[in-house]
Amino acid sequence: MELPSWGRYRTAALFRLAAEEGAHFAGGNAEQSTALANFGENLEIAFQIVDDLLDYTGSAKLNKPTLEDLATGVYSLPLLLALDQPELKTKLLPILNKKRQMSVSDMQLIQEILVNSAVIEKSRKLRKNMLKSSRLLRHFSK
Repeated sequence: MELPSWGRYRTAALFRLAAEEGAHFAGGNAEQSTALANFGENLEIAFQIVDDLLDYTGSAKLNKPTLEDLATGVYSLPLLLALDQPELKTKLLPILNKKRQMSVSDMQLIQEILVNSAVIEKSRKLRKNMLKSSRLLRHFSK
């Protein structure tokens, strides 16, 4: 399962560059620099997916408020995946079209729709794939 093309995050480019430059300045070869660049990008994407998931599944125990992205108009990964599914899109668009007029109960309904669909698990699988893609040992063993 691959991350959809719209799922590339800008911050991942910064992580990619930092890891790649770190390898370069530490004397790594081209293969190692590329491996670390991929590691940085995939690690940040995995982190961002966790953050996206917590917006719908978080709790007060985690000190991560839920529905914050949605309240500010940010469409995170679970919502974007849901909008790719016609049956969920039909349920979600009338609510999302309210934009700034969405109430707390509207956002809670969106949360309920997402949590009761397959998009949360699909997001978790994408995160897992990003973490698998981040494995580096084969590039650095001698």
